[in-house]
Amino acid sequence: MGQAAVSASHTLKNIEWMWQSNPNPWSELEPVEWSHYSDLETLIIEGAYSTKQSQAILDDYYIDFKQ
Repeated sequence: MGQAAVSASHTLKNIEWMWQSNPNPWSELEPVEWSHYSDLETLIIEGAYSTKQSQAILDDYYIDFKQ
C-alpha cells in the first residue's frame, strides 16, 4: 500500500518592522534614522498586527496600531 504525500504551498513574505531611531525623533532638524526590530520582536509585532490587536507589547514598550 502506498502513502500519499501531502504538500502545502507557502507564500514567503518578507515582513520588516522598523522604528525611528535618531536621538530626537521629534526634531525636524535631525536627519531621520530607522532601525530594524529583532527577528523575535518582529514576530511579536506581526503576530499582534495580523490578528488585528490594537497594540503589541515589547517588554516595557507598547506599539499602538491605531492612530
